[in-house]
Amino acid sequence: MTSDPAKDSALNRNRLQIACSIVDSYDGSEPFHHFLGRFFAANKGFGSTDRRLYRNWCYSFFRIGKALADHETVSRMTVANFIVNGCSGFPFQLTAHPEFAELKESSVRDRVKIMESVYPDFSMEDVFRFNAVLSVGIERKEWTSSLLKQPDVFIRVNRSKNQEVESDLKSADIPYRKLADQTYALSAGVSLQNLKSFRKNFFQVQDLSSQKAGEKIPVTDRQIWWDCCCGAGGKSLQLLDLHPQIRLTSSDKRESILKEFVKRLPAAINASLDLKVIDIENDLIPFQKESFDGILADIPCSGSGTWGRTPESLSFFNSNDLQEYVVRQKAILQMVTPFLRQEGTLTYITCSVFREENENVINWAEAHLNLRPVEVSIVSGLENNSDSMFYAILEKP
Repeated sequence: MTSDPAKDSALNRNRLQIACSIVDSYDGSEPFHHFLGRFFAANKGFGSTDRRLYRNWCYSFFRIGKALADHETVSRMTVANFIVNGCSGFPFQLTAHPEFAELKESSVRDRVKIMESVYPDFSMEDVFRFNAVLSVGIERKEWTSSLLKQPDVFIRVNRSKNQEVESDLKSADIPYRKLADQTYALSAGVSLQNLKSFRKNFFQVQDLSSQKAGEKIPVTDRQIWWDCCCGAGGKSLQLLDLHPQIRLTSSDKRESILKEFVKRLPAAINASLDLKVIDIENDLIPFQKESFDGILADIPCSGSGTWGRTPESLSFFNSNDLQEYVVRQKAILQMVTPFLRQEGTLTYITCSVFREENENVINWAEAHLNLRPVEVSIVSGLENNSDSMFYAILEKP
């Protein structure tokens, strides 16, 4: 059975208009995946193919940031999808340059050059239009180019569970690459929720750079640690898996997210973990001074190192918010440092590539909190198609 080209063309035109209407109605006030989920819930007539296409096209649209901002959405949508996806799965023939559909094999770099010739006002500098200085180890041009590609999915497998997880992945016909003893890379967009090993918490979805940053935390067995901004608990779970003999308190100001943390706990985790709802910036912290051998501050930030996963931020992040994050980061460090024992270590982690949230905060902590930097580094995701993280290990003399 062959398709009707005229009918397919009309269908694609309609799809393109719907995709444009979706991005035009999004205002950046919530994560785009939440917005898109509500859109699909309100429009139940879309099948799985349509949902997949709209998700792909819209996210590709956001990957070019504010490039061609003065052009109509339909032109920007088409340019973005050509750059990100090439001619695969997108009605590029709808543009005034149907000859580009003959480019069956081309790299993202090649496609960017083509768009620069077709649209003289197209500039990669408009993709990442932020004046903030980047951390040492992040080169702006390479970083900007990396945002045009969806990062891979990475999982961290609990110790002794490799066989069960690998068997599950093979049974579900999910290709994987084993990068380290507990680290696996999977293709973007893979669905893992139906795996038995997922439901049993035999592995955690955790970005490669996040895993690498977590491995740098200077924990030794039987120490007492505090993960003061634990969120859904990724770093806490990694610490407990690597060092099951530690005593760990994990806190967050959001009770709802701690409940999600509980759902992720493997059966092997026992009373060595204590969960607490604490708003560090506003609550009275319920610990004695110098209670902890180590404190992990995986701290709220711009999230710029993860914008490959949330490309809508390229259009909607407000640079004025950066200073607000810095103020919060310093306040949290100031609040938690008194609870660190002498000669204890504080590990500061962000998923930011902005120097103002990274090296500059560490310099401030050294000057104002008497914390001595022992190791300061960016974990770049450019070579591994992953996020980028920053970490600093600080010692209290």
